[in-house]
Amino acid sequence: MGKMDQAHVEISENSIYIHKLEVPVKEVADFFRGIPTVEHDFVLMKAIEVGVFCLERAGLLRTPILLSAK
Repeated sequence: MGKMDQAHVEISENSIYIHKLEVPVKEVADFFRGIPTVEHDFVLMKAIEVGVFCLERAGLLRTPILLSAK
């Protein structure tokens, strides 16, 4: 999991704001190194959107392993 020591997530009606989140996954860093810097924010938002969509469809958002990570 990412470092959440100082991370803060704010959830509004239609969006979330994540402050100080580190994702220490080499494959993720490698993927983003291959994308132009100006596209990082957009691609990260799309990755989160697709990831949540997949988790919802797979029914994984309600599993004990994900709930215990909260």
